[in-house]
Amino acid sequence: MRFGVQCLGATDGAAWRDLAHRVEGAGFDVLSVADHFVAGCLAPFTAMAIAAEATTRLRVASLVLNNDFRHPVVVAGEILALDALSGGRVELGLGAGHGFPEYESSGIAFDDASVRIDRLRESVTILDSLLRGEATTFAGTHYTLDAHRAWPASTQSPRPPILIGGNGRQLLRVAATHADIVGLSGTGKTKADGLTHDATGFVPEAVDERIALVRDAAAGRPIELHALVQQVVVTDDPRRAAERLAPHLPEISVDDILRTPYLWIGSVDSICDNVLAAHEHWGFSYFTVFEHSLDAALPIVERLVSETRAPAVADAAEEEE
Repeated sequence: MRFGVQCLGATDGAAWRDLAHRVEGAGFDVLSVADHFVAGCLAPFTAMAIAAEATTRLRVASLVLNNDFRHPVVVAGEILALDALSGGRVELGLGAGHGFPEYESSGIAFDDASVRIDRLRESVTILDSLLRGEATTFAGTHYTLDAHRAWPASTQSPRPPILIGGNGRQLLRVAATHADIVGLSGTGKTKADGLTHDATGFVPEAVDERIALVRDAAAGRPIELHALVQQVVVTDDPRRAAERLAPHLPEISVDDILRTPYLWIGSVDSICDNVLAAHEHWGFSYFTVFEHSLDAALPIVERLVSETRAPAVADAAEEEE
């Protein structure tokens, strides 16, 4: 199992490096950054580079790049540079884009979801080839390349891992057929206004449906399943904590708030049990928490890392003897 922290940024370089050190020291595997045109959100490639430079083991990732903001040729060059300079510690997370206000303020066209997802499909096809060092020729609806190569060669083999994240069925099918890691968030946009988050995907039965869809679309391809944990609340009274969250999640019941893999609520022991149950039932093996939940998540991740990795270390030591 792997664990990550998603951050928007920091007020200065020292604070960002300190955060990277803290995340690495706590046993997390990945520090990821978001991609939004909003105050407080650092430009992702620069933030990833500084975090990688400040650490030795920690992987850095985008969670997720908005595909509409950059041409895949540009993304490939940035990711391969990070891959080389970090010693192979970079992961590329991609999404189709969803934040209408930042499209509107920046003058970027906000196409229908089906168009944005089709553009993402083309982009990830191109990126898969470019990141492998191949001369890439592509003629699609959205992109055209003529024997283009990206540089430098990938440190990782065959290329840096690609994650595609979201919750919509069409996007998850693209993720299952093109990505190494399928990122599920449980949230989407309501059809009524296209802006408001809808958390009906948190319901365990809805998670079952999405996982089944992904497995079917993957058709046996090996994929890693990633869950974006929206909030972590360590408490001895989880039901009361869930009731406090309920007004913010009117689409789902208190029981579902306590059962979803996208919220960690309870004692450290019970949350660890629930995470292991989510791994067993759904196959999630990669969990990311937001920076605002870092303090609460620390003892959980420390325990899970100890419990899930110690036997492998012990076995390796025995084999060496």
